[in-house]
This record gives sequence, structure tokens and C-alpha cells, in this order.
Amino acid sequence: MILTVNNFVSFQKKPFCQAHNPKLNTYTSVYETPVNIHVKKQSEAVSEIKYREEGERFKSVFHWDMKSKEHQQHSKVEKLISQKGFEESETWYSDINSETVQVEKSQKTISNNTEQSEQQTRKGSFPATITPAYQAARKAGSLASNVEYKRGHEERVSQYTSVVDTKDILHAKAGGQLVSDVKYTEQHEGQRGKGSFPAMITPGYQMAKRANELASDIKYHQRYEREMKGKASQTAVTDVTSAKQNADQLGQDYTEEYEEYRGKGSFPAMITPAFLNAKKANEIVSDIKYKKDLSKMKGAAHYHSLASEDNLTLKQVQNVNKLLSE
Repeated sequence: MILTVNNFVSFQKKPFCQAHNPKLNTYTSVYETPVNIHVKKQSEAVSEIKYREEGERFKSVFHWDMKSKEHQQHSKVEKLISQKGFEESETWYSDINSETVQVEKSQKTISNNTEQSEQQTRKGSFPATITPAYQAARKAGSLASNVEYKRGHEERVSQYTSVVDTKDILHAKAGGQLVSDVKYTEQHEGQRGKGSFPAMITPGYQMAKRANELASDIKYHQRYEREMKGKASQTAVTDVTSAKQNADQLGQDYTEEYEEYRGKGSFPAMITPAFLNAKKANEIVSDIKYKKDLSKMKGAAHYHSLASEDNLTLKQVQNVNKLLSE
């Protein structure tokens, strides 16, 4: 197929005909030419050469002989520096007790172990940083930091360290505490029972409070005489009377209904002369008991339905309540 204007699609970036389009024909590629293959091999060779050159340069820079004179000299310098730092730390511990010295030594041991572990970690991750110059600079920085720290510590000890209390100071402190306790007790005894506002406990305040209480009692008695006295007993008498009338009415209705249905029963064969005699005797006995109970109830009801003036018990209770309220 010939490439023409009609089959060329510019906006899709496909300047190929259908027969030579790589996307349509997977077995044909315009890139697999002798020129392209030769260029590709040359590029790989150049890349390999550059890689080997970088490796040789890396070996020459970062891999050095451990037994060289420079390394031995550097080790001697480190020993001297560490000996000097140890002597300084020993002089720094001269005025401190043994417990503090032990704590500081343990902390120093922990920091050394941490430093060694960090150094081993850095060796594995960044071998380029483990050089004699780097180690010397790092050691110098650590020594300078320790010197500054000790200098600041000496200043803080000279300024803020407290001395041991003497006997005079302890005696004065105990005496001050006793005086404070005595004054607090006196003030508590003077203010006890006065409440939260002792400034208000004055003769005028007490007189006003007493007058207010008397006025309150007078108003209470007047209200009691006007609204509550005698009303409770009248209400009780009214309730008892109405209850008695209702009970009599219910009893009368029940008796009338009973007289209407009495003797009819559900079994006419049982209505015999002997049954009627027994029933009559039972009714007489029941009436006798009912009248006896009724006479007792009437007496009790009459006692409870008395007015407050006639009922001695109620009158006595009211007098006692009145005396207690006054």
C-alpha cells in the first residue's frame, strides 16, 4: 500500500502505511536494522567502560591499606586524645561522691556503645564517610562538645548547687513552723462557728436577724389561725358522715335484692321443710351476729365522728401541737 495524503493521519502521529505499521504487524519493526544494532552494541560497550572506570576510581579513593603508616599515626593521635579526655574527666569527678561518679561512668559507657553501633551502621550504609580525615574531625567535634558541656556544668554547680542545712538553719526552720501552727490555731479558734463571713457577725446584724425570726413566727401563727386551724377536723367529720350514708344505702339495696331472690335457688328439689328450718335458723344466727357487730361499729363511728370540741383525744392532740408550734 502506498502512503498518500488520504491514509496519512498526522494528529495520531502515525506516518506509516498499514503494511509497515508496528502496531498492526508485530513481526515487522523498522528499528531492527543493521545500523541500529551496531549503534546499540557500541552504546553498551561505552557504558561498560564507564562503569569499570568508576569502579576503579572508587577503589582507589575508598579502599586503603589498614597497616599503612598514616593509619598507625592516626591511631596514636586518637589514643593520646582519649587519654587526655579521660584525665580531664577524672579531675572533674574530684569533688563529687562515689554514686555520682558511678552514674556518670555508666552513662559514658552507654554513650560509647551507642557511638560504636552508629559507626558500624554508617560503615554499612556509607563507606565513603569512613576516612581518617572524617574520623579526626568527628573526634575533635566530640571533644569540643564535651569541653563546652563540662564548662557549663561547672558554672551551674557553682551557682545553683544547694549546701547542706546546718543545725542553726534546721532549728530556725522548726521554730518558724511551730509559730505558724500556733498562729493558725488561734485564728481558727477565733473564726470557728462564724461561717464564711465573720465581718457580718455584729450586734446590729444579730438584732436584725432576731427581729426577722420573730416577724416570721408571727406571720406563721397568723396564717395558721386564719387558714388551717379547725379545717382538718371538719373535713374528717364530713367524710365520715358521707361514708356512713353510703354504707347504709348499699346495705339497704343488698337486703332488698336478697329478699327478692331468697328461696328461689337453682335446685327446687332441695326446698324441703327441713331445709327451710335450717335456713331460717342460719339467718337468725347471722342477724344476731350482724346486729352485734353493727352496734360495735356504731359506737366506734360515733366516737370518731364527734366534733373536735367533744372528742377529748383530738382536743388534747391539737393543744399539744399548738404548744409545740408556739
